[in-house]
Amino acid sequence: MQRRSANLFRIGGAIALLCPALALGASQVPPSAPVTVVNTTANPVPVTTNAPLPVTVTNPTTSVTLTNPSVTVNNTASSPVPTQNVGGGQATHLGQKASQIIALQCQEDDPCTDFAFNNFTVPAGKVLVITDVQWTIGGTTIALSADLNAPIFVNVAGVPVAVFSAITDRTGTAMGQARMTTGVVAKPGNTISLGVNLQGVAHVGTLQGYLVANE
Repeated sequence: MQRRSANLFRIGGAIALLCPALALGASQVPPSAPVTVVNTTANPVPVTTNAPLPVTVTNPTTSVTLTNPSVTVNNTASSPVPTQNVGGGQATHLGQKASQIIALQCQEDDPCTDFAFNNFTVPAGKVLVITDVQWTIGGTTIALSADLNAPIFVNVAGVPVAVFSAITDRTGTAMGQARMTTGVVAKPGNTISLGVNLQGVAHVGTLQGYLVANE
């Protein structure tokens, strides 16, 4: 009887020791409550958006503002956006504005003039691209025994830059024209003239081209 009571006492003591441990283990489970996470500006939370956000890019000469759904580009007059006319508009068949087209008349070896007979000089800051030339050789006082090959020169600042050929009859008369695909460039301050290498032959002609910036 005493041995049985001792066993019961041992079992009861073990249960008494186990219950506080079970209670302590249950207390380790955190209660359900709101949680707040605070991120610093140096470590922000990554954010993804499906909507476009306004973006502004600025430097000392150009300001570009991108705002959905429109785009605005602001350039100063001293720093314009380079453009090329690809849709016609004011451009001519040469791709140049009519105000930049130049037509000159030339007589003998004198500098060519505009059609108001003012001597023409390529203006400062521009170059003249000569694209077309027409000529008429008006005959000679020298008797010719055969048709002649008369060289025609386009001179820029007195220097031949293009040479063509005109076949005259026995009176020294000839007419012709030529088109230069790439053009001949006359620099600022240059004069232009048309010459014929045939003694005693009078000649006149016309030239066309266009002005562009001297770059």
